[in-house]
Amino acid sequence: MVKLVLSDPQGNQRSVELQVVQRVKVKAGDMAVFNDSADNPSALYKVGEDLILLFEDGRSVILEGFFIKSSSSSTPTPAIEIQDQVYRPPDFDTSPQLFIAPENVLGEEGRLFDNLTISEIVEDNDRELLVFAGDSNSDNNIVSIMSIATPPTRPLPPITEEDTAFANDDFIVQSEDNTSLFNVLTNDHSPNGPLDITNTNTTGLNGNLNPLPDGNFTYTPHPSANGLAVGETLIESFTYIAEDPRGDIVGATVHITIEGRNDAPISNDDMIMTDEDTPIVISPLINDSDPDTSDTIQIINIDDTGTVGTVTDNTDGTITYDPTGVLDYLDVGDTFIESVTYVIEDPHGATSTSTVYITVTGVEDPLIANDDTATTDEDTPVSISVLGNDQDLDDGFSITAVTPPPTGSVSINGNNIDYDPTGVFDFLDVGDTAIETFTYEITNDDGTTNVATVTVTVIGVEDPLIANDDTATTDEDTLVSISVLDNDIDPDDAFSITGTTNPTLGTVSVNGNNIDYNPAGALDALDVGDTSIQSFTYEITNDD
Repeated sequence: MVKLVLSDPQGNQRSVELQVVQRVKVKAGDMAVFNDSADNPSALYKVGEDLILLFEDGRSVILEGFFIKSSSSSTPTPAIEIQDQVYRPPDFDTSPQLFIAPENVLGEEGRLFDNLTISEIVEDNDRELLVFAGDSNSDNNIVSIMSIATPPTRPLPPITEEDTAFANDDFIVQSEDNTSLFNVLTNDHSPNGPLDITNTNTTGLNGNLNPLPDGNFTYTPHPSANGLAVGETLIESFTYIAEDPRGDIVGATVHITIEGRNDAPISNDDMIMTDEDTPIVISPLINDSDPDTSDTIQIINIDDTGTVGTVTDNTDGTITYDPTGVLDYLDVGDTFIESVTYVIEDPHGATSTSTVYITVTGVEDPLIANDDTATTDEDTPVSISVLGNDQDLDDGFSITAVTPPPTGSVSINGNNIDYDPTGVFDFLDVGDTAIETFTYEITNDDGTTNVATVTVTVIGVEDPLIANDDTATTDEDTLVSISVLDNDIDPDDAFSITGTTNPTLGTVSVNGNNIDYNPAGALDALDVGDTSIQSFTYEITNDD
């Protein structure tokens, strides 16, 4: 409850007690008349007169010349002093024309009038109910003022909230990928004419705010807003100040909510190197990303069509590639490029495809000479393909030397070595064997050498038993023992004399390995110098 005291220049005064009600805006220069709550008429409160507010706590405020004075007066009657300090503008006693502007009204911080408000006008039998308020920082200063039954000389204008300029905050919602167009003045108002924006404060604004000549704004989010995932938002804000033709200044804040949209993940090709003998674990996701920073990406497909190495999906975002054994033909400095295509996906199903290029480099593979074996019989040469089991995976190679065996003979024949046992193993009986060994050397294109051993098994065969004719000379009276076996041959068997035939004259007998011929008494008819040829045959038999 507050007490309203009315005073006019003639010294008349009246007071009423008023209830606190809802407040809205009022401006200087408005006219008002007053009644108390019992509807008892009071004197018309005219322009240029004072409005005194007396509050329950004993404070009083005199709004001197609250209404515009229409006639000059060099000595206006001062307001009546009541109970508490009276506030007057400094020029009250000297100013011939009292025109009250906001700065002429004293109060808290000297600006009390700026905070007066009016809530509504209620028509009731030609009476109008006006609701004023004082300092906006204290609801205790709010008072109600009623008009008298006799209307003023001119109608009271409707006093509503729209009679004061105001600006309301704006709330814009847009996606991270779009540029928004908006007018911040659409929900602002001034009764004095159009508002013009005089200043904007974009401190802390990351996006690009662009004022247009028609009063609109465009706003484009900063590229960093692409980091917003689906369901995530970022709020940007800026403030603006607007002014109407009367100079009233209002301001508000524009709140821009940026909504995240799904951005597809970004995959990049990978360049990997390994050598022909070394498996490698590849992490293709290292240089892949998702603009939506809270999204995770994963490999959902791998295509290794056409690769010669082995490709394995480890299901943890890595791929294992193994070239072991399939690219050993690469020489030092040679390369072979493999490619593996993979697909990544974000949580919202957006995908991207890239390729892993794997450059496989050749390394020096060892020149390997492996031992060889061969089998032949004692009478048959054999050509041995000694290079057939030798190896150099990345170089050509050839036979460059051979050491002779102890008995047989060897010779290089292209990629083979020919071995000839002829005549040196005739002593072998059927089923008997002999082992020959020799070594050979191979050299590759890089000059690397290696040596291996060839082992030849020589198998005996049946050699013929050969009995050769023999001759002997003796005189008619002397026995001669003939070594007939000395020129007989069986390379692989022992043999002996097993039979003879008799000569025409004389006698023969087997004597070990000899045959004894005795001409005694059978050729005495021969004269000195005469000769006689006697012949006989003998048989030899070997162990077979």
